[in-house]
Amino acid sequence: MLAAPAAAQTTHLHCGRVLTMEGDETLTSATIVVEGKKISRIERGYTPPPVGAELIDLKTKIVLPGVMDRQVRIESEQNRFTCVDRVTLDNADRAFRAAAFASRTLPAGFTTVRNLGWHGRNIALRHAINTGWADGPRIFTAWSIINITGGVTMVALRVDAFGTVCHERGEGVQSGARMN
Repeated sequence: MLAAPAAAQTTHLHCGRVLTMEGDETLTSATIVVEGKKISRIERGYTPPPVGAELIDLKTKIVLPGVMDRQVRIESEQNRFTCVDRVTLDNADRAFRAAAFASRTLPAGFTTVRNLGWHGRNIALRHAINTGWADGPRIFTAWSIINITGGVTMVALRVDAFGTVCHERGEGVQSGARMN
């Protein structure tokens, strides 16, 4: 039996400095309010958390909230076993590894990734994260590999120099592929 996702927890982060990337301003003495797993707002000053909320003291730290990695392949990583893995791992193995890669992404500071596709397991992984079955970043994803015209992949959507998708597999759209 699967456990139901926990109720949204509120967390206040008291930060010494916050780089919001909105203009040139760096906020000093700011509070980042997180509701559940999402940043809901950034407030000036150290606002007291409501009763029952968690408080994390980062007053001596510089915080850059919500970093996005705009080009990942969340289903794989390059290592010395990559070629062997292609023939020894099945779809279930690759799906579990994708979940492990996703769970490592959040502690590294990336709250959102844009996955440029692979074999479609990324859609299921995004669904598992969105429903609370797995931990990981928000995922914007293509169903299949996106590559430039003349690129090295054999599967795929072709993208011209202006970023326009030249060919699209219908099953990807039906499965919920979304890049924005």
